Amino acid sequence: QTPVIVNTGGSLVYSPEKYWQQLKVLTTIIHLKMDHSLVKILAANYLREGRSVIWQGIYEPLTGETRDESYLRCYTKLLKLRENAYAKYADCAVDYYQHRAPTMLIEHFIQIRHVRLSSVLL
Repeated sequence: QTPVIVNTGGSLVYSPEKYWQQLKVLTTIIHLKMDHSLVKILAANYLREGRSVIWQGIYEPLTGETRDESYLRCYTKLLKLRENAYAKYADCAVDYYQHRAPTMLIEHFIQIRHVRLSSVLL
């Protein structure tokens, strides 16, 4: 009965529908919205940090494109795909600047389950 928060990571979007449905029964799925104006910055950060990513067929370099150019272009597409999937399955959403704010505490996320599922929070 203790509330917990699970950060699924971006690759959850590749899970079959039945897993999403089971997750919806067991939890409240909170979509942490992305600021679309930051997509290029996030893509550049990915390129600099070099984290591993499951591309699921999205990484397709174009002829004449440098490695960095193809990563930036494809990572941008990947972020948009993930954003759409999380928005589709979420019970509710939190604005990017709200969930990134220093005042946003774990307790705020735990309280979210008490809010009507169609609400945008805080």
